[in-house]
Amino acid sequence: MTAAAQRAGPDGTLAVVAPLSGQIVALEDVPDEAFATGALGPGLAVEPVEGVVVAPVDGVVAAIVSTGHAVGFIGPGGIELLVHVGIDTVRVPDVGRFFKFLVRHGDAVEAGQPVADFDLEGLRGTGATLVSPVVLTGPPGEARVAFTGAPSEVIAGIDVVFTVVWDL
Repeated sequence: MTAAAQRAGPDGTLAVVAPLSGQIVALEDVPDEAFATGALGPGLAVEPVEGVVVAPVDGVVAAIVSTGHAVGFIGPGGIELLVHVGIDTVRVPDVGRFFKFLVRHGDAVEAGQPVADFDLEGLRGTGATLVSPVVLTGPPGEARVAFTGAPSEVIAGIDVVFTVVWDL
């Protein structure tokens, strides 16, 4: 068993919970080529129904984009996850006004812990596409995503959306 797998769990897997509540969208259906082709990593997306982002795994806040629309996490086994709220939200003028972070870069978090609030209706009013990708961005070659039959509608911090698997 690799060190990464030992940190993730005895069976070499790690459950990733929904960071947003809403409708599951297949990554290939996301209207952004980088996400849809998997160039940024494997995963899925959520069409949010409320303005709360939670930590998808136990770990550390690795990055918060200055505009507030994306947050990265490092979890057990060194996995890296990105939660990107909306697709074209970065183009919304002064988009940061819609986001309030409850954590800072470097903070330890637990799966399901709220990390940010955002004004869902305010963002929707800008015309931004709110489908929000959740992708495994690293470490490359060490882990893969296994889809475990997540429900079509998920509750943030409760429902498992995919499992990270280390080949033992």
